Amino acid sequence: MEPDAGRDLAKEDVNADADVDVDDFLDAAALGLPPLEYESSAEVPPIETGFRAGVTIGCDVSFLRFTQPDSVLDLGDYVSNGLAALHPGLLRLAELTALDYESLSQAERVDALIALEQHRSWLDGLHQQLLASIAQSAEAAAAETGGAQKRNWIREEVAAALSLAPMTAATKMRNAQHLCTQLPATEHALLTGAITALKALAIIEGSYPLPEDVLPTYENRVLRRAATQTLAQLKQCVSRAQLRLDPAGAHQRHQRAVADRSVRITDAGDGMAWLSALLPAEHAHACAQRLDAAARMTPTTDARTLDQRRADLLIDAVISGLSGDLPTKQGLQPRINVIINLHTLAGVRDDPAWLDGYGPITAAAARQLATDPTSTWRRLITDPIFDQIIDYGTTRYR
Repeated sequence: MEPDAGRDLAKEDVNADADVDVDDFLDAAALGLPPLEYESSAEVPPIETGFRAGVTIGCDVSFLRFTQPDSVLDLGDYVSNGLAALHPGLLRLAELTALDYESLSQAERVDALIALEQHRSWLDGLHQQLLASIAQSAEAAAAETGGAQKRNWIREEVAAALSLAPMTAATKMRNAQHLCTQLPATEHALLTGAITALKALAIIEGSYPLPEDVLPTYENRVLRRAATQTLAQLKQCVSRAQLRLDPAGAHQRHQRAVADRSVRITDAGDGMAWLSALLPAEHAHACAQRLDAAARMTPTTDARTLDQRRADLLIDAVISGLSGDLPTKQGLQPRINVIINLHTLAGVRDDPAWLDGYGPITAAAARQLATDPTSTWRRLITDPIFDQIIDYGTTRYR
């Protein structure tokens, strides 16, 4: 092929069985990249990955081959519509940077956006692998005589390189090491662009309290729909998996968390301050519901906003107390809703329950709420596969 033939590639038919020289359609010098060194033969073996201290380092960079024997190839159309379905790689990243986005349709721009997001995740995955390798080296240094100081130097070096506080750098190194040694499916999902770095972090943090032997099952549960979930939805899925796979451990963590309940005050500037309370979720929601119900029963002539009324009522409640029962009409009676399956309610199983407005809670906490003298029960029938409500009872039980 002539040196400039790649510039007219869109005008020629491409033989599916012919070897295509990447330099003919990718001008590395124009992109500010070093010359590409490879053999044009299709028999070139894939790049081998290195194995260092339990962490796999490397990436699979496949050589691009266009196979459209019966049609004229449009490079922009191929990249925009086809690249999103492929695994990220160095050559494809270079192609994306060379695209003229103004020449693409809206749909093609969205496809290119997806491809760029996949490559961002791929680079984040490589970043995690490198941090994990550094963390392994720091551990190896700490195992040596007098190696604690060297381990601290490594941490300080990473912190300086990334402009982070030393403790933040140490946390990042620990997370990366845990990802690359304990969560291989999550690492693969990040490297292939199926999930973002924030989603991977949510999965990593959710895995720490779990026993090592349930981590494969945990990954299988949370990664099942992670690619299409929002970050908030994934975090709820992580919480449910924690409670379902380790109910005893979840109960113990909940008990410790309840013991840490507290009220704090934080300066907010302009003569204001945040009064925050760390409470069990069901109690926090009950307090919020009561304040909301009381705020909505103030006269219509009250010029304060709903948020202002809630804040003033909280002050009155703490200082003087909210006297009397709140009205029950117009659906303003404060209440919290908890969904729990019958087997868990009876103590046969310890599946997580669902606190409306919050998310998963432990089976023990749900049973405690159900046996409260003021609680009211209502029968709900749900689909066992999709958890959708298919019937509900109109009778209530106290």
